[in-house]
Amino acid sequence: VRWIVEKLHREKPSRKIFLTGTSLGGNVMAKFLGEMGDKARELGVAGAAVACVPLDPLSCQPKLDNDAFNRRVYSAKFLKTLIPKAEEKFRRFPGRFQLDKVLQAKSLGDFDEAFIVPAFGFKDKEDYYRQSGSKAYLKHVRVPLLVLNARDD
Repeated sequence: VRWIVEKLHREKPSRKIFLTGTSLGGNVMAKFLGEMGDKARELGVAGAAVACVPLDPLSCQPKLDNDAFNRRVYSAKFLKTLIPKAEEKFRRFPGRFQLDKVLQAKSLGDFDEAFIVPAFGFKDKEDYYRQSGSKAYLKHVRVPLLVLNARDD
């Protein structure tokens, strides 16, 4: 995100940039804005809107794995898209993670533990969730940010 925002700003410094994201993408945008603080405005970011954001993945993720409906509907569909992507990464970067563990994943938590943790160097999935959440960064956001979430998201 930072790379593209800086590129857009270099190309046309007077350009107003508005960011948006949904779900994990919204979390990335919100975290980015918090990490950037005042620098976001200096780079032309005028505001952002995000929706359905897991602001605190450590508390949100268990709902995806433990709730029967979420596990069968949302997580199962998401895994069907994630596993082929991990297989492609394995072909490109063999040895970064154990493909057999990814293929055995029955939940998003299993997938995160089998793929995300080793591929990106986290200690465990809880470490990944702690580091990736945007909630702690929201107080540092210095541009208008609309967060639209369900009460239980």
